[in-house]
Amino acid sequence: KSQLRVLSFKEMKDGWDHPSDPAPSHAVIDKVIEVLGKITVELPCTFPSFQGGVRFEWDTPGGAIEVDFFNDKLVYLTAINMEVDDELEVHLDNPKLHTIIDEFYAEHTK
Repeated sequence: KSQLRVLSFKEMKDGWDHPSDPAPSHAVIDKVIEVLGKITVELPCTFPSFQGGVRFEWDTPGGAIEVDFFNDKLVYLTAINMEVDDELEVHLDNPKLHTIIDEFYAEHTK
């Protein structure tokens, strides 16, 4: 279900929300679909990012976990409003990206 939602983002055009908002690139969308098929944690809510890319988001009892896949091939993992905020930057082409996301999620949902 999440993969089909993300696949629909390929139909988006630049300016999809505001005139300056880039659409997610097809390369990012393809990678996000691949990662969704490999992560072992619960599937996240998925959204297009106004910065160009795709966001995963999980609400947790302690706050939220966000994973932003940007068109420039960087991925930012952020734990927000936890006892300790945490951020991690990973390259989109990292072959262990799905494992890194699983471990980051597990670490911040204990």
